[in-house]
Amino acid sequence: MLDVPESPRYRMTAAPLAQALVQVNYPIIPRLQTPEGAAEVQAALGTRFPYLSQSVVQQVALMAGPVGPAVPQATQSLVHELTSDDGWSLTLAMSSATLSVGPQYAGIDDFAVRFAEVCSALATAGGVSRCDRLGVRYLDLVDVHGAEDWDTWFRPEVVGIASPRLTGQTLVSSLTETRLRGVLEGQAEALPTAADGILRYGVVPGGSVLVGVPPRPIEHMAFVFDLDLFVAAPQPFDPDTLPEQLLALHVDIERVFHWAVTDDGKQRFGYRRLAEGEE
Repeated sequence: MLDVPESPRYRMTAAPLAQALVQVNYPIIPRLQTPEGAAEVQAALGTRFPYLSQSVVQQVALMAGPVGPAVPQATQSLVHELTSDDGWSLTLAMSSATLSVGPQYAGIDDFAVRFAEVCSALATAGGVSRCDRLGVRYLDLVDVHGAEDWDTWFRPEVVGIASPRLTGQTLVSSLTETRLRGVLEGQAEALPTAADGILRYGVVPGGSVLVGVPPRPIEHMAFVFDLDLFVAAPQPFDPDTLPEQLLALHVDIERVFHWAVTDDGKQRFGYRRLAEGEE
């Protein structure tokens, strides 16, 4: 997406990751909105998600056209949430499924394995045969309450005018959104290569809500770095191909985050470069 250097394999012992998620959208399957349909997917996943709950969520879509933004359209939908004791959740709706995890995230390899299992369950037990969109999103959240040097943890291009050295105590919020389009690397010719990206970064006030799956409240003023990459093209719902696309999208996400964090930030977040062959 961004023209930044490739990143090495690395780990952060104090990474600011608030949530990692991958979502697949597919044509409407009414059965997946029923307890019976959700239970079939749950059974296909074995012991991964032992708990099942049901809730009604409100989704807001903002449509923009040639004459500017339109009035937000709010709709309600019934979802089923499969959860576990290790912090993972799978949210099922009749046209989408979202696998997410918070700070318990243990790396992309584990994430891809779990996503492959979800895809297999959706294909066999859920009857999903086509993917209309695959999106991967990493939401990083840094509590900057009382941290006067937090702006040294990220590059000036990312911090921008939100730096406390410019705003002092007057800053309420400063959020930037950048939309990109690029090419995925390292995929077979038969796979989609065009991908879109949305980068959101800046400072949000305490009392805000981080829009994720599920949403989470933000207690204090925080710096948000939100990377959302997606492939929006119909393709067969292949449990082998889709995890490969997750890995390809993650390469760009990892590269951008590695570029955005300074040496001070790497020290703050416990950065360690992995040796060759180390997982």
